[in-house]
Amino acid sequence: MSEISGLLADLPAIEDMIQAQTEVIKKAEVEEEIAAAEEAARQSKLQCCVDGAYLIASADGTTSPDELGHIATKMGELVSGALTGDQLNDMVHIAASKVEVDGRDATVANMAATLEDPSERETAFLVAAAVSWTGGGIGAQEGLALQAISGAFGWEMSEMHKLLGKARG
Repeated sequence: MSEISGLLADLPAIEDMIQAQTEVIKKAEVEEEIAAAEEAARQSKLQCCVDGAYLIASADGTTSPDELGHIATKMGELVSGALTGDQLNDMVHIAASKVEVDGRDATVANMAATLEDPSERETAFLVAAAVSWTGGGIGAQEGLALQAISGAFGWEMSEMHKLLGKARG
């Protein structure tokens, strides 16, 4: 082996090859990091939709397993099977943990900070509003939670009501 090393040491191309390979590896690592960061951001934004839905479902102070399953099922329909049922259930449990640990207002503030694009905000609100219409209508606590989200997004009450109507279909 030392004979080969000695032979290659006299060939300048080996240094160029090593340098080129090192650069390829570094570039691939950077691309992987960028892809991971983009995926985390997408998941974070999608998580905001689940957070909003959970906020509405839990606004009355209780959430049943049926309500949690309903959120996961509806999100499954929205993402057209791109995520598994287990992944969606995990997202619902993450939302529950956020609300329990951080509280409603901090969760809503996180949604507003994460979803800066108006279409992303509208999407998250429509998901939450759709959950609010299940079970016969919007109760007082659900309405307050919807108002909190709407206010954090900087919307007037009329905009919120327009979107609620859209969510009701």
